[in-house]
Amino acid sequence: MGETINFKTQNSRKKTCNLIARQNELIDSLVTQLILVCS
Repeated sequence: MGETINFKTQNSRKKTCNLIARQNELIDSLVTQLILVCS
């Protein structure tokens, strides 16, 4: 029972990390575009 809950927690944590990583990639590309445009 506890293992199932633990697995779910790890799974959702993984999804959250993926979301954050994806957002960071988007921000990085936006910043890169800004630098290219402004320089």
